[in-house]
Amino acid sequence: MHTHTGNISSGQTQEITVKFNPDHKDSYKDVVIVNLLNQPQETRIEVRGQSWTGSMFVLEARDPAPSVTLHTLVPHIEDIAAEPEPEEMKGEFWVVFICSLSDPKQMFTETISIGNCRGAGVKLDALVSKDKAPKPSGDFAFDPLKADYGPLVKALTFNPQKGSVESCANVPVSFQFSPPKELAEVGSRLQFNTMLTLKGETTEQFRINFVAEIVK
Repeated sequence: MHTHTGNISSGQTQEITVKFNPDHKDSYKDVVIVNLLNQPQETRIEVRGQSWTGSMFVLEARDPAPSVTLHTLVPHIEDIAAEPEPEEMKGEFWVVFICSLSDPKQMFTETISIGNCRGAGVKLDALVSKDKAPKPSGDFAFDPLKADYGPLVKALTFNPQKGSVESCANVPVSFQFSPPKELAEVGSRLQFNTMLTLKGETTEQFRINFVAEIVK
């Protein structure tokens, strides 16, 4: 960032705009430092930005700790994981369940958000003007778990499994997981995955990895 100066008349306010122009997909963070005359202490404002390769994106999915070794009790998972990834696959996301066997409900929920940034940065009057049609919505859809996952297929539910996201909006998607009794052993970790398709300006596919850690 560069240094910028300005003057504000008595009794007036000034709006400051920070422009964000990323050149690659990543998370960005910086600090804007504001110095006011006659005030000895500076004001520091943290600014964050996120960029994606397409107009549709996923938020709040997380990575498991790098030291965690993932295991599965379901047969043939290794063969599925060994399948070559399609060329259009852009990346992976993780959803981690911590499943306590002492919980009477035995239903565990995690949530992510799917967003649509098409139209971001365009002023509202431009979106509704006759000269420029409103930006279209985007679509998302999760594939059901493969039958090879056995009892895990019915253990996981999506809410919703598919839907649309309006321009400049986010839609929450919740995953509910109930550990199958035959796999629910304290200390075990179950790993399974499915595909998420996002259709916006482009069509992209992402692998959604699920990890269920069974604890007391």
